[in-house]
Amino acid sequence: MSQLGGVISLAKDTPVLAHAYEQAGVLQFHHDPLALKAGDHVLDIGAGTGRLTEFAAGLVGPTGRVIGIDPLEYRIEIARLRQSKTLTFETGRAEDLSRFGAGTFDAVYLNSVLHGAVPALRICAQTPRSGKPAGAFRLTSSHTCSSRLST
Repeated sequence: MSQLGGVISLAKDTPVLAHAYEQAGVLQFHHDPLALKAGDHVLDIGAGTGRLTEFAAGLVGPTGRVIGIDPLEYRIEIARLRQSKTLTFETGRAEDLSRFGAGTFDAVYLNSVLHGAVPALRICAQTPRSGKPAGAFRLTSSHTCSSRLST
């Protein structure tokens, strides 16, 4: 991603950058901080090329469902190569989760995405609405926080 005037641009993605991101990416979770289980429905906000999203799909198994969203179309194009019956990817922005009904997901996570999302407060307001009561929410960035969603 390029920077212009100190602001990270989501509009400057290219196929070359998306492939470089995919090649540089490594599995980021060696354990499951969300305690995902078979049958869970999960939303990965800022899925990129889908490596971590695919890992989550393996944890929830064939009875679960995982959706990854990312605003960068070339990264979603790569992610869609990983799609299956229970794993899908969509182009979308973290600050607008209105396409998902309230209480849709057992777990919602954002992994290192707020650096590219200028309206962080809107994202933080949208995310809990998408999760189920007592569902899991995890945000990782330069600081990590996890919590259970409350009603």
